[in-house]
Amino acid sequence: MKKELPLLAVIITVILFFIFFSLPNSRGAKDEHMLFILSQDENIQYPYLKKILTPKDNLISTIRNFVGYGHYYYGYPFYVSSALSILPVRVFTGSESSNLTQLNLYLLRQIVSVTPLLLSIGVMVYLQTKFQSTIKSIILFLFIAFLPWIFKYNLWFWHPDALAALGIVLTIFFLEKDNFKFGKFFLFAAVTCGFVIATKVIGVFFFLAIMTYLIMGLIKKTVGFKKLLSMAFTFLIIMIAVMILLNPLLLVERTRRDIIDVQKNQYFYVTKGWENDDLYETGINAWLPYLNDWFVYPQYLGLLLLLLVLGCFFGNHKLTNVLILAWIIPYSAYLIYFVAIKPYQYWLPIAIPFFSSAINLMPNEVFEKGGWKNLSNKRNIHILALSIIQIITIVILTYSNVVEDWNIWSKTMDKEPLLLACNSTPENTNVGEMVFLNEDYWYLVESFDNRISPNSYGYQAMKGPYKIVSFSNYGEKAWKCMSEDAAIFSAAKHAKYLKIDYPHYVVYGPDDNEIK
Repeated sequence: MKKELPLLAVIITVILFFIFFSLPNSRGAKDEHMLFILSQDENIQYPYLKKILTPKDNLISTIRNFVGYGHYYYGYPFYVSSALSILPVRVFTGSESSNLTQLNLYLLRQIVSVTPLLLSIGVMVYLQTKFQSTIKSIILFLFIAFLPWIFKYNLWFWHPDALAALGIVLTIFFLEKDNFKFGKFFLFAAVTCGFVIATKVIGVFFFLAIMTYLIMGLIKKTVGFKKLLSMAFTFLIIMIAVMILLNPLLLVERTRRDIIDVQKNQYFYVTKGWENDDLYETGINAWLPYLNDWFVYPQYLGLLLLLLVLGCFFGNHKLTNVLILAWIIPYSAYLIYFVAIKPYQYWLPIAIPFFSSAINLMPNEVFEKGGWKNLSNKRNIHILALSIIQIITIVILTYSNVVEDWNIWSKTMDKEPLLLACNSTPENTNVGEMVFLNEDYWYLVESFDNRISPNSYGYQAMKGPYKIVSFSNYGEKAWKCMSEDAAIFSAAKHAKYLKIDYPHYVVYGPDDNEIK
């Protein structure tokens, strides 16, 4: 039982996270109109999913409709897994399922985004700990799971990136399991790599990891050169076959051209930006502020990179770390030097393996009874010192991240109540237009002044009659609310979240007190 304890602890942690994320994910999509207002991209993808699940006049037409998903920005595996996630709803409710937007989105978010993401973290924790220490495994899992934008991905974000991350992690897992035998696990890695390419193309950046693995196998002479060459060719064939099998429309010439055209256009916008703007810059200096905001400080990223490199030469998980490094080098170089837009989810398949290096070179004895005493001798004192620094850093960062994550989670929980509390469009939409507020209604009134530094904002719950006017950098805006309580609730929440997002602003709540 003691050997199974780390695995059991990780499974329980995964279940708790799944339940925790299910609360906000069951909100924000009462109907497609609410989904359109509150969603980031889900409202774009959802109609395509509804289309492929709509039965046609006969079986052949239904199958053809199911395969021809039409939204070629993402690979077919994303839509197949999404369709299977809500297929039971369609089977049991029939045409009524199209009206069950909230239930469908809940299932899509939890099954297609949350589940593969948590599994990805769990697999990486296993690769770096082998589940030999319960405390070590849980610390690493929590450290990765609470990274702010890994955490945020689990909230209202039905996207294929978690599926791609899981495919990458499983490819590393199977190669590590194969351990240069070039047997069935090597071929399983070809399957998962093909799955990633079929889902989001980024699997092609695994080429360096595969080449490195083959070269290491050649050096170790675990198999003969001819067999190694044969297995490398077999890997390539299986990978391509899986990619085509999971994207059968590639076999249809006209559709293949459409898919290629869409991907070309997507590549143009990804590398050039959506419009001519200095915001769309490339290079490490352009990315560092975003990586700092999404994950951790750049200095700690450097420390993690050092730990990852050291883990390639020392410790018990050298192969795992070599594969991680060989995976992240080409893909991160592509993101940094070619990708102009800055979506955080692009880094997800890098972040999960990369941050697993946080415990590299940390022996299990650190978490065992009497372990510190055994490591305190002169020969091992440097290992103990490094482990203490790692633990303190992880604990501090995790605590800081939990605070930020709680704000993200709370803000997501409040989005639907805020939308229902007051109108989403202000009463005064034109600059300089004076508007009179009706005495029969309560309003959320925002006063702002951006002419001064720091910028000043105030939120009040007010009832008419009252007149307001708004200019480009100062004035007042008002939103009609359902009731007095709704106006007060909305004013308090808007003030709270503005202060969290812009801590240098001066913000006043509905009680006229400044929010600190």
